[in-house]
Amino acid sequence: MNFLATNLRALESGHPGMRHYLQHHFRPVGPLRAFPTASGDLSAVRHTLHLHSSRDPRREAMRLIQRRLKEGATHLLFYGFGLGYYVEAFALIKAPFQQGIVVITEPNEFLQALTMQDMSAALINSTLHWLITPQSSALEQLLQDLPYGTLQEILPHAFSEAYHTQLAPLRPAYQRFQRHRQINVRTHARFGALWMRNLGRNIPYLIQMHDLAGIQGLFKDLPALVIGAAPSLDSLLEDLPRLRAHVVLIAVDTALGPLVRHGIQPDIIVAVDPQYWNSRYTDYINCPDSRLVVEPCLATRWLRHTHHHAFFFGSHVPLARLIQSALGVELSISGGGSVATSGWEVAVWSGASPIFLAGIDLGYPRHQVHCRGCYFEEQMY
Repeated sequence: MNFLATNLRALESGHPGMRHYLQHHFRPVGPLRAFPTASGDLSAVRHTLHLHSSRDPRREAMRLIQRRLKEGATHLLFYGFGLGYYVEAFALIKAPFQQGIVVITEPNEFLQALTMQDMSAALINSTLHWLITPQSSALEQLLQDLPYGTLQEILPHAFSEAYHTQLAPLRPAYQRFQRHRQINVRTHARFGALWMRNLGRNIPYLIQMHDLAGIQGLFKDLPALVIGAAPSLDSLLEDLPRLRAHVVLIAVDTALGPLVRHGIQPDIIVAVDPQYWNSRYTDYINCPDSRLVVEPCLATRWLRHTHHHAFFFGSHVPLARLIQSALGVELSISGGGSVATSGWEVAVWSGASPIFLAGIDLGYPRHQVHCRGCYFEEQMY
């Protein structure tokens, strides 16, 4: 009996458009061969490799998924599908908030597997994300969009052997994500309490502000210059008034003082640091025509002592996500990096093109940290 139509209907119910895409681009052919096991379930061989247990594949899969969830995994990344037992086990026992990503590197083989038995329980779940013939960049984007939690791989030895060549370009994306997530965990441990205090104080201001969608496409096809406060900015400050008429200026908070002292008001100011001392960059600064783009957990002093057109973007702080959802905020900035990274992303959201960088040295030339005129350098002198 051929179960392809039944399985594709189940997949379509949770992921509209998938059935049409698969049927029009791929065919159910491949090297899989199914055979019955002692438990009554089917197992499969790919060429000469057994993808599942030859005795009880469903129980084998359930044990693995239960073990991973008990170890603290919130979300799972499945490399390959086989006959769907691992994905099915996760769909049956996971909590409603837990999500999974299923990487399908061989779509023809995937369709072949769907002909062999009814896999509706594994396919119908809408909290599973399917990547068909994925690129590393697509996997990275999907990983970034996962809700906060612990992610683990599901890569049984048989799958690793069978799909080694196809998975080799993809696994570094997962490893980069995990390193990035670990940095975020340490950052949360350090700043978590401060974020919560700031967020509570900022709610009255956030309700009156616009979200980042108000910036989207605002400077479409205009050149933009993202300005940091590294030492190399000293060599550019004299030329900025002349450049000002030709580019959109997006300044990080640290660069605000030196720019204003040279008579330059940025079009956009970007601030993300939650600490009080970061807010001192606004001392004696007045930029009434600038747009202020902030992280919702920023020090409240930024919002009390500025009179810009203010916008905020989606935060990666868990509690902030709930508030953003209530306010209908969708656009976010990737966590990590520096405020200059956020400035570049704001430029991208604004539609600016091309985007240039200045005062972003990624180092300490001549053992200097910032350009002349920054707040902390002035206080030191």
